[in-house]
Amino acid sequence: MADIKYLATFIQVVNRGSFSAAAKHLGVTPPAVSKSIARLESSLGVRLLNRNTRNLHLTSEGRDFFEKISALMSEIDKTVEDLKDATQVPEGQVRVAVGATFGRYFLLPVLAEFFARYPQIALELDFDDNPKDLLERGFDVGIRQGQGDHFSYVSRRLTSDYPIILVASPRYLAERGVPRTLEQLAGHDCIGAGSNVRIADSWKLQRVPKAGKSSRGKKNTEYFPVPRGRLTVNTQFDTTLNAALHDLGIAFVALPAAVPFLKAGHLKIVMPDYVVKNTSSTGDQIFIQYPHREYLPPKVRVLVEYLLEIFHREDDHDAVLHTYSA
Repeated sequence: MADIKYLATFIQVVNRGSFSAAAKHLGVTPPAVSKSIARLESSLGVRLLNRNTRNLHLTSEGRDFFEKISALMSEIDKTVEDLKDATQVPEGQVRVAVGATFGRYFLLPVLAEFFARYPQIALELDFDDNPKDLLERGFDVGIRQGQGDHFSYVSRRLTSDYPIILVASPRYLAERGVPRTLEQLAGHDCIGAGSNVRIADSWKLQRVPKAGKSSRGKKNTEYFPVPRGRLTVNTQFDTTLNAALHDLGIAFVALPAAVPFLKAGHLKIVMPDYVVKNTSSTGDQIFIQYPHREYLPPKVRVLVEYLLEIFHREDDHDAVLHTYSA
């Protein structure tokens, strides 16, 4: 196959009528142009141009070849220009792998504004709490808890961990009473999460400062086991939430998932001075990840920048914890 630069030189020679004019346009010397044409003819085994000291003319084979190859080269030029344009305008589909809880209760509520800003972008969301390998699965962006072990990826912190709180239905609390201490909590039906003992035991209670008291500079690392009752479900927070709504006991759920039910009076927060931590987690913070920093497509860049803008706000979780407590 002929070198594409020889083809481009041939087209310029024909279009401009001489080696010297083609050389000037290409920024090379006339002998370099002559050498390129000679190599092209040699690789094809065909004379394309008849030339003398003053003029050059296409042979019949050269004319047929020029008509075909110039059309193809025009398509190549158009494709290159289209690609350059695509790297300037945010458009196209972005595939995002995101944890189910964060996706449903954090990501979805902020997407209407994103689509309003960027109407030419479409998103495909994969809700799964098992982190995906972005490159292997063809994702553009991943949103996950902790940075994981893909250190070659670009990782940027979106937000701190969302509080995981204890909740129960008003009916359950009316029948069983409201626990005020860890000892009282141990006597309640606490909905277990994770049938695997190791996973279940990794969930611990941690005391947090009361509203109005600053925790700045302090880090409480004292943990207490989460009691387990007669019901155990999988680790999806939606499942434990629904169990609590059906009066089955005290469940731990992500605060954003519980807020609508707290406001509607369907749930109450139990023991607001404690949150639940996964002590086996690789990290509490939420990160957005993408495989490459260089040549980031505009559609990915604007999504990342938008989410960083939205989630870098600090939420007042204390107010919610104590407003809706039992």
